[in-house]
Amino acid sequence: MRLGRWAGLSVLAFASPVSAMTVQEFVTRGEVLEAKGPLALFSDDLEALRLAIRPGLKAWRKQVPVAKPTVCAPPKISLDPQELLDLMRQVPPAERARIDVGPATIRELNARYRCK
Repeated sequence: MRLGRWAGLSVLAFASPVSAMTVQEFVTRGEVLEAKGPLALFSDDLEALRLAIRPGLKAWRKQVPVAKPTVCAPPKISLDPQELLDLMRQVPPAERARIDVGPATIRELNARYRCK
């Protein structure tokens, strides 16, 4: 009976979402991929970085209509991996270990697309 409870808990542990990635981890992993050049396309880390930033991009896109007076984003944006890495490099180094990629993405894109 006890084994069944532990087995259930282990299934829940593996089913839980992956913890958020900090900007520091994102930048570090991105720079390793950047150094690999074209071989980075074959790295599992590339997909990990895409998965880490995707929720922040989706959340940013949802908040744009609400933030309209201050955020003037084009209808569609396209950011390549280098641009995403550069976006995370905009976060001051002192903050990178304390902020997750999602909130940093929203903050930096809001700054980039601020209405003039």
